[in-house]
Amino acid sequence: MPTLCSADEVDPKNATILRHAAEVYRKQAKTCRELATPAQGDDRAFWLGLSDYWLKLAQVDDEQKALEPTIMPLRRFPSPWKTEEHDTCFIVKDHTGLNLAYVYFEPEPNCRLALKLLSRGEARRIAAKFAKLPQWLDE
Repeated sequence: MPTLCSADEVDPKNATILRHAAEVYRKQAKTCRELATPAQGDDRAFWLGLSDYWLKLAQVDDEQKALEPTIMPLRRFPSPWKTEEHDTCFIVKDHTGLNLAYVYFEPEPNCRLALKLLSRGEARRIAAKFAKLPQWLDE
């Protein structure tokens, strides 16, 4: 006689059904149909009704999974990060050369004051501290 729940479908650490619930529900529906085959009358109707119930649960679980947002893979920016100076900015790059940050500055003091932009020294210090983030996070 088929069982309605087997140990391989339950997580032994916390006794919860694993994430593939729709698959488990379909197995339960199949088991109910197998039990309905030799049965007659009300027993057969009971097992077929229970099979339909399990299939509806599987459909609901599939719909729920379709609505869940996909999880973005964790993206790594390999260290060490380095800073490059250009005409009007510092660029912070990761180990592979991917640009992570642009810190702009204005070399002309008059324009800088009027537009409230960073000086070269301020931008360099900010870019240098930004480039040290991986070291600080590892501590």
